[in-house]
Amino acid sequence: MRLEIATGSRFRRNVPFEADDSVAEFLFQGSEQRYVGAYTLTMWENRGKENQTVVDRCDAFCLVACSCEESAESADEPNLDVETLELGTSNLETGVPGMSAYELFKEYNPGSELTEEQYAEAPVQAAEAALAMVEQLEKTEASVTKAEHTREQAEQGREASERARATAEQARVTAELQRTLAEQTRVTNESSRQTAETGRQAAETKREENTSEAIRNCKTATQEAEDEAARVRTLADNPPKIVEVDGMAYWAFYDLETKQYVTSQYRADDGTIVQQVEGSAVSLDVKGGTMYVCGELTSLTIASVENSTQPSIIRFTSGATATQFSYQDDFNITGWTKPEENRNYTICVLFGAGNMTYDE
Repeated sequence: MRLEIATGSRFRRNVPFEADDSVAEFLFQGSEQRYVGAYTLTMWENRGKENQTVVDRCDAFCLVACSCEESAESADEPNLDVETLELGTSNLETGVPGMSAYELFKEYNPGSELTEEQYAEAPVQAAEAALAMVEQLEKTEASVTKAEHTREQAEQGREASERARATAEQARVTAELQRTLAEQTRVTNESSRQTAETGRQAAETKREENTSEAIRNCKTATQEAEDEAARVRTLADNPPKIVEVDGMAYWAFYDLETKQYVTSQYRADDGTIVQQVEGSAVSLDVKGGTMYVCGELTSLTIASVENSTQPSIIRFTSGATATQFSYQDDFNITGWTKPEENRNYTICVLFGAGNMTYDE
């Protein structure tokens, strides 16, 4: 809140006040009452700022030069205290006997060339000069007031600009923070992409290696299968046969390396059965008597026995590969030794009573 008092363009200033409920109380000092005429009071709220409001009381009071200029209405104004000085009956003298002012001036300034008329006009000229000076002061004060008002407006504009600058700076800081976070995210994503690309290249290299290895293994397995099939076909085309040596019958087996039949030590005229087997998971049906199982195999299972004769001895001699030997639980097999893996054995299964001579 701001209270302003003014009379025309000659006098304008802010005055302090105190609030008594809804009444503003202030003092207008007599030392400031230099100009006669009507005075206006203006109450400002938020002057020069947002939500500015103003109310004026025109002709709030009027200063007069003498009491005879008081109006009758002034005495009836309820909010205005009018004081007058009443002088009692007395004799007023408008002068005192003695030297005039000019005579006193000449007495103390005998060298002055001022005439009495010039001396009399000097106060008037001085008053006019003073009045001109006062008017100039009023103009200067009005200029100062206007300049102050302009300064206040400029200050308000500066404050608004500063607030706008601070807001823009905050927005810039926020945008910079967002840019930094976005850049960090981009760097992280790029690192993840590079890692993923490295992993993809490694996986592609591994896939190519695995493909090459699988192709090589496939070729190797195919070749081994073809070789095995060829070997089996050769053995099937050349089964064991009986040959006569010195008037006695022996079993002869086809040798894949020499591609010729080789006579074995097994007699063919004493009821010995010789069976050549090939491949893995071979299931053998025992026909009875003495049976020699010859060939390369990875496992052998005694599936059945034709008569009640129980096996009594199982021996392994070199000649065939044996990684697994199994038999059914109802066979009473004794005295056998489990073969070692990845070694060559010839499997000899002996049934019936009696003894058998073999090479360990």
